[in-house]
Formats: sequence, C-alpha cells, structure tokens
Amino acid sequence: MKRGPSTGSVNGDGFKKLAELCCRSRPEAARGTACEPGNLLEADARFAVEEVAQAGIPIIELTMTVPGALEVIREVVRAVPGVILGAGTVLDTATASACIDAGAQFISTPALDLPTVEMVAKDPDILMMAGGLTPTEILSAWRAGSDFVKIFPCSLMGADNYIRALRRPFPDILLIPGGGITQQNAAHYLLAGASALSIGKELIPPESILLHKPDRIRELTRRFAGIVRSTRARIAEAEASKFANSAR
Repeated sequence: MKRGPSTGSVNGDGFKKLAELCCRSRPEAARGTACEPGNLLEADARFAVEEVAQAGIPIIELTMTVPGALEVIREVVRAVPGVILGAGTVLDTATASACIDAGAQFISTPALDLPTVEMVAKDPDILMMAGGLTPTEILSAWRAGSDFVKIFPCSLMGADNYIRALRRPFPDILLIPGGGITQQNAAHYLLAGASALSIGKELIPPESILLHKPDRIRELTRRFAGIVRSTRARIAEAEASKFANSAR
C-alpha cells in the first residue's frame, strides 16, 4: 500500500523518520511509547516533560490545551536535549505551522483534518500523527500522507480488539491507540498490532504534577518502558520462531 500523492513515499516511512529522530536522542525510543501530558500549567508541563524524558521515554507530546504551549515547546527544545517533542491537539494548519516554528518535531491531531495532514506531510523532517477513528478516516489519513494514525478514543471502540480488527484490512498502516492505555492493557495493544502507544494520565498522574513528585513519574515511566521492551521481545521471538518453522 502506498501513501497519498502529497508525499509519494512508500509505506514504512513513519518508522524511518522516527528512527532518524531517535538517533538524535535514544534509539530504543522507536516503536515504543509516546507520553501525552494533559491540561497542565506552563511550569508543570516543563516539569512533566523533563521527568519523563530523563526516565526513559523521550517521545513526548505537549497538547495545545496547555497554557503557553508554544513557549513551553521552545523552552523544552532548548533545555532538554535529546527529547523528541511534538505538539498535540492541533486542529488546523495555522497551529501546526506555529508549533513547527517553535521546534515541534511531530504534529498530532485528535481528529482527521486533511489540510493539516497534507501540509505537514510535505515536510520530510516532521512526523505526522493524524487522528482517526473509523476505517474511512484511517485510510483517508494514511493516503493524505500521515506517518502514523492515532486511534482516539480507542478504549471506547473495543480497545485492543479494535486494533486487532483494524490490522486485518490495514496491515501496513501504523496505528497508535490513545485513550485508556494502562499498565494492565499496554501489552495487549502491542500484541494486537499497535505500532506505539499514546499514554496520558496513567503515566503522569495529576497529583504527581501538582505536588511535583518526580519519583512517582519516573517509576511509572520505567514500568511502561519495561512493558514495551518485554512485549516487543516476545513479539520478535514469536516472529523468529515462525520464520524458522516456515524455512524447514
């Protein structure tokens, strides 16, 4: 399956671009988790980004619902080297352009906005994670040039079973479930075929932000990162075994 005419590039460029970004920070970030802080104050947002990145998840999405989000993006890009910082809850092309100018390395939308997808897809250095929920939206986002498609809110549509169902007609589209990802179900989503996970308050509890408790955030970050690593190892082992058996 090829992506749309806006880029003309073949499927798989999402991971290639992500890997290139990860080379500037930590290679294990690829095919991992993406943290999505919620509605935070400017100082709290920077605190959350710094703690999560230092604990092992350097791919972080800062939503535009954060007061002064553009300035936070500028500050974090300068102050936290190695972090892959993106802008989330982007609703239009004007906001996407402002985020990119501020230093955002990827753009994420909560719903499908084709003009935004098409604009961002023209920039080879910026990842596009378009929001989509229905099969029609998912395919439209992919054809328009989105590197990944963020399935939101996934938990309300059958959770990991929905990802598994979508993978059957769309085996080449890179899906990122968002909404309702927990330590208990994270592995289920990956085993169902999710390319990465978008995690919010389960990774950054509001109370830990308000009280500035770095230890709690770091512990949760390590737990989620560990779940991803161990699950990816299980998947790789199963694929290697399947390949070995087919070669006999």
